[in-house]
Amino acid sequence: MSTPEALDALIAQLTQELDQVQQIAQHGLKITWEKLRATPDSTELTRLFAIFNNVSFFAENYRGRIQTTVKTISEANLEAERLQDAGEELAALLGVTLEAKMLVENSVRRLSKLS
Repeated sequence: MSTPEALDALIAQLTQELDQVQQIAQHGLKITWEKLRATPDSTELTRLFAIFNNVSFFAENYRGRIQTTVKTISEANLEAERLQDAGEELAALLGVTLEAKMLVENSVRRLSKLS
C-alpha cells in the first residue's frame, strides 16, 4: 500500500525542516567552536555549543523516527486508525522540529552578538 498524499507531503515538509535545522545547528557549532578556542571559559559559548550539539542529535533521532513511521504506514492492509495515529505523530514531530528551528535561529543570533 502506498502512503496517502497528505502523509507524503507531511513527511517531505518534516524532512526539509530537519535538513534546515541541522544545517543551522552545524553552522552554529562551527562558529561556536572557533569562538570557544579563543575564549574557552565562556559559559555562554559553552551553553550555545550544547544547544547546537543537542539539536543536531535531535535531528538525527527524528530522522530515525520518521523512517520507522514510514515503514509502519507502508505495510499492506493498514487500518485507517493506524494511519491517523501515524499522521498525528508526524504532525507532532513537525511541531517540535519547528520549535527546534526557532531555538537554533535565536541561538545563532545570540552567537553573532558575542564578540
